[in-house]
Order: sequence, then C-alpha cells, then structure tokens
Amino acid sequence: MDNRNIDLLVHKKVTNQITKEEGLLLDQLIASDKAVKADADNVQSAWDAALTIDNEVQFDSKKAFNQFLEKTRSQDQVVPIQKAKIFSIKRVMYAAAMFTIAFFAVNLLTKTNNTTISSDNTSFTAVLPEGSEIKLAPHSSIQFDKSAFGKERRVVLNGNGIIHVTKTGAPFIVQGKDFEVQVMGTTFYVASNGSNDNVRVLEGKVEVRNQSSKIQITDKQGVSIKGNQLTKSDNVDFSDLGWQNDNMEYNNTPLSKVLADIESKFSISIAVKSTEAIRLCTFTSGSLAKLPLAQIISIMESTYSTKFIKKSDKEYTLGSISCK
Repeated sequence: MDNRNIDLLVHKKVTNQITKEEGLLLDQLIASDKAVKADADNVQSAWDAALTIDNEVQFDSKKAFNQFLEKTRSQDQVVPIQKAKIFSIKRVMYAAAMFTIAFFAVNLLTKTNNTTISSDNTSFTAVLPEGSEIKLAPHSSIQFDKSAFGKERRVVLNGNGIIHVTKTGAPFIVQGKDFEVQVMGTTFYVASNGSNDNVRVLEGKVEVRNQSSKIQITDKQGVSIKGNQLTKSDNVDFSDLGWQNDNMEYNNTPLSKVLADIESKFSISIAVKSTEAIRLCTFTSGSLAKLPLAQIISIMESTYSTKFIKKSDKEYTLGSISCK
C-alpha cells in the first residue's frame, strides 16, 4: 500500500466516510507504531475541534475531503509502506491542520460581522440589535459585532454618546480609547475622544475601569479619565449635552434623563433630594423645546406634585416628588 492510500484512509476516518474494512486496515497500521498512533490522534483532535464549534458557519467536511482527494490524485510517487508509515501520517496531519486553519479563517471572516454607525455633522440615534439606543454627538461613531451581540453586548465608541441600555440580563460594555464601561441597564454619557474622556450617569449604575483601577458611579456622578487615572466626582454637570434631545419630546422617559435635558438646554444645575424617586418616575410629553424654563418648571411641578427651589439663576433644587 502506498502513501496515497494511507492518506485517504486517515481522511476518510476523520470525515466519517471510512468503511468497516478500511477502518480495520487503518487500525492495524496505526497499532504497528506508537508514534504513528500519536500523530493520528492529533489529527483527530484537530478535526474534532473544528467540527464541534458552535456558530453559524457550516464546515463542509466532504468538500474538504474531495479537495484533498483531487490533490492526491495529482501525485504519482509510490513509497513502500514500511518506509512511509510515519511520513505519510505526518503528511496527513499537516493537511488536516491546513484544513483546520482554513476553517478557522473562514469562520473568523464570516462570523465577525462588524457594523459601524457614524453621526457625521449632526447628532444621530443608533438602535442596537437588542433595543438599546446610543445618541451619538456630531462626528462620533460606534462599532459592534452584530452576529455576536446576543451573547456579548460590546460597543466600541469613538467620540461622544449617550447610551440608554435595555435590560436583558446580559452585561453591556462600552469600550473607549483606554477604558471601558460596564452596566446592566441604565442611561449614561461617555466621552471617548482622547482629550477629555469622561463618563457621567444620568440614571442607574455603571462601573468604569481601565488597566489599573475601577470605580462604580450612580445617578449624577461621573468619572474623568486621564491616562491611567480615574477620578470620581458628584453632582456632575450635563449642560454641555445640548445635542442629546433637540426636540425634548418624551415617551415614558426616565425623569433623570428629562432633568438632564433641562439642565443642558438652559445651562442650569438641578439638585435632587431623592435619586431613588427619579429612577422610578417617568415623563411623557410633546416637544418642550420652544417653552421657556418657567413654563417647563410649572409643568414638572404639576406633574409630580413637587416644587423647584431657585437658589440662583443657575442653581435649582427639586423637592420630594410623587409619581402618578
């Protein structure tokens, strides 16, 4: 038996196309030398690993075998079995490894379905596959793997964005330049522009981390990132986020986000006595964009049976609120 036949037997075995008689013959050849057996086991392991990967790529083992068959048909050299046993099995191992590498390469190219969304010159709201939304500032972009998003919700942010995360039970990760933010469900702002990187929470709780440390923050708290240093701050300012909701229209929107929009539009600061209450309350209305601050405050006071206390032209305190 020449080396071509040994190659064919091994590949028939790993592709489940070998007959009973051929299987017995191959077992006898492998049993005759421990080194040959070890090499054949390695080939089997490589194929098993490739064929049991759980994703949408279907590895066509018959096609791979037929391609190998065509290749062996073009070879005319005949080598006696006693001299060719180990060499032949190693050739098969190499060929199987090449098929496995090719499989992983195809798998990587097919499975990695990167999607990039950019905002260009105006702000833009991107809706992610599971319902989360990212309001991108002008000249910002996100990138994510659409095919893997159900298992790992990871978004790479370049620029600035406000993220409203849908609660699914799976972690949500925003990857910045030299840091990342992980959250289960919340609304927060991330600036990842390399010059003034920071994270600010409108509602909920997130963890900001880099290679050296991590910090958890909640409503109205923020973290600034400079190099490897994370710095936490309370009562952060949202007045620079005027692009986040130009129309100021709301539909069961968390009150924390509505207050942040008001702060941004009128360049004011609103302190709250109960962060728990603003997490529970939601707000629905038509556009508030053209209304003066005094009228918006009156609407909010009537809606939540509360009072805004004016401390200065730029500072207000929101009293206890009642969700209706």
